Amino acid sequence: MTLMTPHPEKLGQLLINQDLLSDIELELALLEQGQNPMLLGEVLLKLNFIDETSLTLALGARLEIHTPDLAEIVPSTQALNYLPADFIRSEQCLPIRLTEHNGQCFLQVVLAHPQDLVQLDRIRHALSGGILITPCLGGKKALSLAIERLLGIERTHISKTLLRIEESPENLYQGHAAITLVDELLAEAIDQGASDIHFEPDLHVLKMRIRLDGLLRTTHILRAHLWPSLLVRLKLMNGMDISDTRHAQDGRMTVERPSRTIDIRASSLPTLYGENLVLRLLDRNKGIRPLSSLGLAPEQFDLLLRLLETPEGLLLVTGPTGSGKTTTLYAMLRHLQRESLHISTLEDPVEYALPGIRQTAIDPPRLDFADGIRAILRQDPDILLVGEIRDEATAAMTLRAAQTGHRVFSTLHASSPFAALPRLQQLKLPLAALRGSLTGILSQRLLRRLCPSCRIPHQLSRTELQQLGLEHHQQQQLQLHKAKGCLACQQTGYQGQLPLIEILPFSPELEILLDDQHRLSHGEIAKVARQLGWQNLAEHGRQRVMAGETSLEELCRTVSLSTLSTSPAPLFEHN
Repeated sequence: MTLMTPHPEKLGQLLINQDLLSDIELELALLEQGQNPMLLGEVLLKLNFIDETSLTLALGARLEIHTPDLAEIVPSTQALNYLPADFIRSEQCLPIRLTEHNGQCFLQVVLAHPQDLVQLDRIRHALSGGILITPCLGGKKALSLAIERLLGIERTHISKTLLRIEESPENLYQGHAAITLVDELLAEAIDQGASDIHFEPDLHVLKMRIRLDGLLRTTHILRAHLWPSLLVRLKLMNGMDISDTRHAQDGRMTVERPSRTIDIRASSLPTLYGENLVLRLLDRNKGIRPLSSLGLAPEQFDLLLRLLETPEGLLLVTGPTGSGKTTTLYAMLRHLQRESLHISTLEDPVEYALPGIRQTAIDPPRLDFADGIRAILRQDPDILLVGEIRDEATAAMTLRAAQTGHRVFSTLHASSPFAALPRLQQLKLPLAALRGSLTGILSQRLLRRLCPSCRIPHQLSRTELQQLGLEHHQQQQLQLHKAKGCLACQQTGYQGQLPLIEILPFSPELEILLDDQHRLSHGEIAKVARQLGWQNLAEHGRQRVMAGETSLEELCRTVSLSTLSTSPAPLFEHN
């Protein structure tokens, strides 16, 4: 059994040194700990002074122990089979890898408390003889969520509920069958990792689809007569008016699952065969990620850090709905968060709560983005996040904030960094006014990640080499991977998503082109950017494909490969 030796530095001081905690917050946490005996980490989480991911990484550094990313990890089947599923659930321990060293077998097991000798002893007795334990550290909620995702949880089968309704239709209207069925449908979608649920009524059927890793898939086709009762239940849960069936409505609710809190935003829209309902699922455990977990290449990561540390100016993030812009922005704010900085946000709506950051939800017509920026600028902010630049007033106030010594982040609906500039002109922002204020533009998409359990090697054809702009390479030198499908990925061949980001920093060479006297073209600014080393989404995607993280088919689905160069250039280099 392998045990770890704690780092001599105390946890509280370690968090302060990493700018994850302030002296005042530590003092308050210690006072709370004196009144309610708990581990310091549990107190910090209870007081919302730190998120579980940051705490886990800090504890791992202090204990000098491995902290795997439980949101993405796929344990080996051999490791999982070493412990019974019921034992894994009851002990909240997750075996992930089996390794061998000097003829001895070691089983890596993720635990919330790897120093609990009693629990380690129970695990040792459950293992076959000769297997030693290598404890790893995981957050309590993240660990429970990973076990739930990998092993599944007990729940009433939807088919049984539907059978009861078909046998006695009056149960749907007199009993709790509608309530039970809605709860089961929601639980199933949440446990599968859906980001959206679509209820789509048709003439004879009700189709239920979920969005998984960015793509919709049909999960249930129900009889149409079930929809009125299910819709009433869903609208009541989301605080919507059940008597109004002719107007679009919005609502929201919160669903508690084992070790998970899911915020749901509902939208109803009248259609030919009844109200269409879409639920957006926001998992609080997944919405806040460290900047380092975005999977950027080292050169991209360094470039982004340089842009974030610019003392003032506007940084824009562009991309379509659902491309992960909010997650990236939240990761930026968490990276910049210090006790010495005042960070405020204006959002519509606030998707995830960020500890230690002042967040305000837009509430038109009482508070819009432009008025919110005016109000926040009187609150002495250092960093400001404007959820979206939608109109001329918001654009003007956002630029004003950037020009008055603030770091400002915002999103803009544009297909690329170059398309963002004409969009800003449409919002009545003179390009010349952006000189010295616009620090950079990011454009983002999401790619599905190949399932590591079932991906298979793939020898590129001559046509595929041409698609990737690599026709001059030898075929035998490039063996990539493609999707296959297994139980772990629900036969899709993909599991999870990874961001695809292009970064365009506005250097002096590019700022010269910000001139209202002549018509700015995409090609003109792209030519200068290319000379400086800029790479587009397709080129970064090619690197993902060649690294085996995703497939050529997935890259073609997400971006156009017509802009690929045959000789990838390095990223921007600044003195």
